[in-house]
Amino acid sequence: MRLAVLCLCLLPLAAACKGREVTPGPARDEQARPAEPRAAAQPLDEPPSFVGVWAARPDLCANGAWMFTAQGVRTAGETTCTWSKVSKTESGYTLTGDCSAEGRKSRVDVMLLLDPTQPGQMIVTGGPWDVPITLGRCNGPANAAPAAPPAPAG
Repeated sequence: MRLAVLCLCLLPLAAACKGREVTPGPARDEQARPAEPRAAAQPLDEPPSFVGVWAARPDLCANGAWMFTAQGVRTAGETTCTWSKVSKTESGYTLTGDCSAEGRKSRVDVMLLLDPTQPGQMIVTGGPWDVPITLGRCNGPANAAPAAPPAPAG
């Protein structure tokens, strides 16, 4: 019953607006709250701190490492990504780009979590990877990659 009365009350208002173009305004919630300032983009490190050689285990640094650059990543599992946008966050980085994995190409967002309490460790989420992957820096003090064999004397 209330709905019918409400509709009858609004009918003259709807008739008065007939033929006029209506431009929708902000939603009521947006009117009640003051606009929040957008977070300023944080400047990137030069080079970003994720750049380097990373692996899931120290013994994979020689033949199973991920090679991160500011422009992309190449994994030992034949996944390759090229970043079109790199944004620094409070906890690491957000990377947007295109990845090629298992013959399929896709547009992706990848998050890198760098925990200051765990230096030399990074968690990769998103992108072509189904689950978060924890990587350790191969060229860091805790996970140094094995040295290359010396060249034969000659």
